[in-house]
Amino acid sequence: VVVVVVVTLSMLDDYNGIDKSEETNDVEKLDLADAYERMGYGWQQIRVIIICGLCFCTDSIEVGLLSFLQVEAKAYFDLSDVQESVLSSSVFAGELFGALVFGPFADKYGRRLGSFVPAIMIAIAGLISAFSVNFEMLVVMRLLVGIGIGGVGVTFDLLAELMPARMRGRALLFIEFFWTFGTMMVNGLAWGTLDTLGWRYLVGFSAIPVVLAIFSFHYLPESPHWLLSMGQTRKATTVVRDAAKLNNRLHLFPEHFVVVAKYSFPNEGMTVIMNDAFTGDETVDNYVEKCDRDNNSDDDGDEMEANCGEEGLEFDEDTTTLLDEERNHHLQAHDVDHNTSPMRLFSKDYLVITVLLWITWGTFGFAYYGTVILTPIYFSSNNNNNFNTTTSANSSDSSPQFDYPSLFATGSAEFLGGIIGFFLVDAVSRRWLGGLAYLISGIATSLLVLHMSKSMGIFVLVIARASIFLGSSMTWIVTPEMFPTAIRAVGHSWCNAVARLGAFSTPYWGDASSIKLGVRILVYGIVTIVSAVSTMLLPETKGISLS
Repeated sequence: VVVVVVVTLSMLDDYNGIDKSEETNDVEKLDLADAYERMGYGWQQIRVIIICGLCFCTDSIEVGLLSFLQVEAKAYFDLSDVQESVLSSSVFAGELFGALVFGPFADKYGRRLGSFVPAIMIAIAGLISAFSVNFEMLVVMRLLVGIGIGGVGVTFDLLAELMPARMRGRALLFIEFFWTFGTMMVNGLAWGTLDTLGWRYLVGFSAIPVVLAIFSFHYLPESPHWLLSMGQTRKATTVVRDAAKLNNRLHLFPEHFVVVAKYSFPNEGMTVIMNDAFTGDETVDNYVEKCDRDNNSDDDGDEMEANCGEEGLEFDEDTTTLLDEERNHHLQAHDVDHNTSPMRLFSKDYLVITVLLWITWGTFGFAYYGTVILTPIYFSSNNNNNFNTTTSANSSDSSPQFDYPSLFATGSAEFLGGIIGFFLVDAVSRRWLGGLAYLISGIATSLLVLHMSKSMGIFVLVIARASIFLGSSMTWIVTPEMFPTAIRAVGHSWCNAVARLGAFSTPYWGDASSIKLGVRILVYGIVTIVSAVSTMLLPETKGISLS
């Protein structure tokens, strides 16, 4: 409790100091995108990638853990098929709730705190899970772990908002390797502990990465994008200055500077540069009128400049009709992106994107987690060519047997998908790359219903796992690029929540022992193809700057 309180307070107070040099009149304003380019890529980004990666891999560890835990717990606690599915679904139900809650939380209270709270929940509940004395206690602890996992996506948004546009795609794709590391780690831990130490050690060891991340959070900065959206310009400038110093690129910045955010309003050709004089407590209309009292313009109205100095707004030269009725109405409607209401996801500007993303996330969530669950079933069958059987992961009364080498091989196949994506993410269309990956995965998964040797089954599963990993990685990357800062976390988290709905339902289908294994596999293949179609219909985001 003491550690949690101290770390939380330190995160809230880290950027409260004001650099007195910024109070001088000789201050140069830098657009945040320009500041990021000057900052470059260095130890600051590497440090952030490692911390966020440790949190991100926890998601894959806990998902992979389900493949072993539900089977081991069924044998240990003598569970029914329904109770086995309840154990898995409790995690996904928690993830759904966590995603719904931590997205708005991060938009309101910051990406950093929105990342720390879920991490601490995962660590505490995960460790307590290892000491569960009955089925009910295990379900409750795994539910709490799931709630924490639901907030892990915030770390991904934080990383996206700390990267220059030209390398954001590769950085976000690189963090996906941590997901693969988590998949391989849990398979390796199961291989080394289940037959000797038991499932409790496996559950406990699975919490190690997130514990390491928690003790590293002091080095994780807040997002300058979020700070600027909250009107905290000096704090955002402090983050940028510290990052530039750590990257040994501070000499590329002016001696006295302040970072500002440009807010571009759709179809209006206008840019507004805000500083911390604007608190978000008043509309842009009122603020503009206040600044306009000191404005000077020629008789033709060809030029207009807000003469409010350090306490006001600056408008570009295209803003020649700022105060006309139509423009004022438009500004009032948008209110400078300070509006963090989740209902904006359903406005006319974002409704189509939201629907397409929800389709993609829901279908890939169902298919990806289903593939993870079905993989041990596929290899543990006495005859994996017989798809007319109606078996689940533990249809036998004997102790469960896992084909660890095959599971490890198919899990490591995600590295292949990650490597392909790393070299292509900034070179080709992201929506087409993701869509094609989903399509290949859907076809490969469907082929598993055919009679084939074990080695061929491994090969086909490698293709399926590598492709769906690449497709889901692209979905993770493009989603935060689709939304502005004010609703980026909630937009991404709620998409993640839809994926959890798919994941929540997949154990009931994947473990449905009354349904033929071949039918279950075929449905997963078809659903993955739906992901491909919805992904290809999304707008392109390669190379854009975050708004």
